[in-house]
Amino acid sequence: MNPLPIGKIASSAAIFEGKKLLLIRRSPTASAYPNHWTFPSGGIEETDQSVGSAVIREVKEEVGLDFRPSKKWNFYESTTNGKRYFALVHLGEWSGTIQLQKEEASEWRFFTYTETKNLNLAFAYREVIDDLYTAGLVE
Repeated sequence: MNPLPIGKIASSAAIFEGKKLLLIRRSPTASAYPNHWTFPSGGIEETDQSVGSAVIREVKEEVGLDFRPSKKWNFYESTTNGKRYFALVHLGEWSGTIQLQKEEASEWRFFTYTETKNLNLAFAYREVIDDLYTAGLVE
């Protein structure tokens, strides 16, 4: 069996308004999963002090919010185009007004669990949303 190369290791944020979950639609020009819905998320960079600092940076870059992670939720893996992708999802508090980085995302919305069922989701985010629903965090 040939090992699969690692595509990206990301730090992701599950951001809620009440029991609705924030998702952003990836840009039509995104290199992976164009026009798919995703969590505010991005690759961990060498300059990040931790996965927590990576998610703070990524949320600020992608949606303009100040995110304060309080808990590491879970670690997820998916395979796309012959590569493995990993994401550590964080829960936390947020403040500010959403301002999309237009190069990365074209749209945002808070969704109920049922509303996410027909969305084209990127990476392993269907599994993440199912787990959040089972835990009672999204309705």
